[in-house]
Parts: sequence; C-alpha cells; structure tokens
Amino acid sequence: NGAIKLQLATAAAHNADINGHPTPFALAVHTTNGPIQLFLPRSFSGPLTIRKQNGPVRLSPALEARTQTFSDVRGKRTCFVGDFRAAGYGAEDGDWKGSAVEVGSTNGPISISYVDDEARGDARSVLLTTPGFWTRLFGAGGPRKK
Repeated sequence: NGAIKLQLATAAAHNADINGHPTPFALAVHTTNGPIQLFLPRSFSGPLTIRKQNGPVRLSPALEARTQTFSDVRGKRTCFVGDFRAAGYGAEDGDWKGSAVEVGSTNGPISISYVDDEARGDARSVLLTTPGFWTRLFGAGGPRKK
C-alpha cells in the first residue's frame, strides 16, 4: 500500500563489466493501492513487464518511442525497451542475460519515464490504454497523448 517513486540511475564507471557494458539488474516494483512513478536510466535496454488491474499506464514519449509491445493481455503488458533484435532478446538459447524491469499496481496509475526526460523537455506522457471492443473491431485509436 502506498505510493512508490523510484529513480534508477547508473554510474557507468562503477557499474560496468570489462567491456564497458552496464552491469545487468532485475527490478520489481509493486504496490496494491497507490501510484508508481518509475524513472529509468536512458541506457536501459531490456524487457519491461507492466501488470495492472485498475488505473492508467503512462510512458514518456521518449520511452514510448523506444518500446516495442509484444502483448497486452488481461492486465499484463510485455514489452522490450530498445532494439530487441540487436540485443539478442528471444535468441535461440532463450536465456536473457541483460537487465529486466517489472512494474505492477492493483489500484493506481503507473508512470514510467527516463530520469532525464524533464531536463530534455520531454516530460509529457503518453497514456496507453487497452483498446475497447469498438476500437478493436474498427481499428481506430492508438496511444492518446495527455
């Protein structure tokens, strides 16, 4: 219960492997009643899973532009931030070795953006809604800007 506001920043010099790639991390953020505000580093590339029952999901335009949604079924949205092919996500071995984020809220809005979005003047968000019956039937709609 309660609001969660989390800013995840990396210090590349301290959190890198011998090739200079950021050290992978797994992050899970969940709340029952309350909003979630998550700020990811712009260097994040990996699977993003969003679970929600009641409340909107908002991604910043910069994050939305780099996000590929694979499925959105029964309150679970499975996405990848970045170029999933170049990253090797879904490769034959099926074992993802990079970073991953899971965010979930039962009752409350979820907002995800980059840590530096506001400084870059990209603080607006894109409201992502699951299309209703008529939208799915006639194919209209898509992300609404708010």
